[in-house]
Amino acid sequence: MKLYTGTFESIRAEFLRRGIPVEKPGFYDHPAFRELKAEDPEALCAYARYVIEQPYAPEYLPFAENTIHIVSGILYRELVLDGRLGACIDTSMVMARILDRLGVWNFIVNGAVTTVYPQESSLTNGYYWPIHKSSAQAGHAWVSAPPFSVVDMTIGRQPQDFHPHDYVPDFVYSKERTNFPVYIDDICSEVVRAEMAARGTPVTLEGLFREHPRLEAFFTTFPGTLYSHNGALYEYIPVDILEPIGPLEAITDLCLNGKYGHQLWEEKIAPLFV
Repeated sequence: MKLYTGTFESIRAEFLRRGIPVEKPGFYDHPAFRELKAEDPEALCAYARYVIEQPYAPEYLPFAENTIHIVSGILYRELVLDGRLGACIDTSMVMARILDRLGVWNFIVNGAVTTVYPQESSLTNGYYWPIHKSSAQAGHAWVSAPPFSVVDMTIGRQPQDFHPHDYVPDFVYSKERTNFPVYIDDICSEVVRAEMAARGTPVTLEGLFREHPRLEAFFTTFPGTLYSHNGALYEYIPVDILEPIGPLEAITDLCLNGKYGHQLWEEKIAPLFV
């Protein structure tokens, strides 16, 4: 059995057995966690389970919610002023590292987002596919930080043209985790589905699990989130848990208005929490 599919108690016990300190966010940086990850490449999924299911003190969740709103609001304003598009992974990494510093538990999700437009719009579904032949269209990324299952600052800042403006939220905060039907169309692009058919693989979730066995347990463990906006339904479907590429000072792929994430932290965010 994979560690992350066990109970919260079994995950916590394994972390402690290995000498991993679990008291503060970001313990995936600890050397003992690194050793675990070398043995189990999906150890970060166990970290995500720990974040979701650990018992929080009554005063923690209001603190976290307020902090998340402040940090994401600042990052969103910087994104808009800069004009940067398609920065979902980079923004999420900066957000995650800042939340770690502020003592807010979180993790980064990579996944699919399907937009189902209202029937009267006559619009076909919009898709961000995590399994695609083009690296330029590699799904979507967001932050999950209790009490929020989805904190998405970039859904309205994507370059794809299939999103009619009236149905696009500026950003998404959602506390829902929902079991809803997921289809192969949500996960794989047309090109990938055509290649599956050519190989004789059923173009279904079962066929997908045959070629990507890890996804079956992942989908069962990490349910999605439904978010509605102006009659459109956004289906957030986790496919993987991501780790920041390094400490905040090392994340240089996001530069907004001439400032990297660590500079935004030092100049605009940290002073608010002194």
